[in-house]
Amino acid sequence: RVEDMLEKARKSMGDTPFFQYDALNNNCQKFILGILKANIPLLSKDTVDFIYQPIEELVKGLPEYVKKIASFATDTGAKVQELIEGGKNKK
Repeated sequence: RVEDMLEKARKSMGDTPFFQYDALNNNCQKFILGILKANIPLLSKDTVDFIYQPIEELVKGLPEYVKKIASFATDTGAKVQELIEGGKNKK
């Protein structure tokens, strides 16, 4: 079941990396890898390399304000969702 797969990933990753998105440090690539690693322990290097394409070089060339805007946008989105749904992340 999908619910079991996600719960296994949450336990493996921990709540903070599972629930808190960050465009630069905890992005969708890391989330997908966390789900797969928790549920398919023997991923091939080619699969990991395909999913996780490091953005460190790209980030190094960005002005500091771009990182701040990205963080502000995702944090604001999370707060708006919290207000709409009436609370913190629900399990």
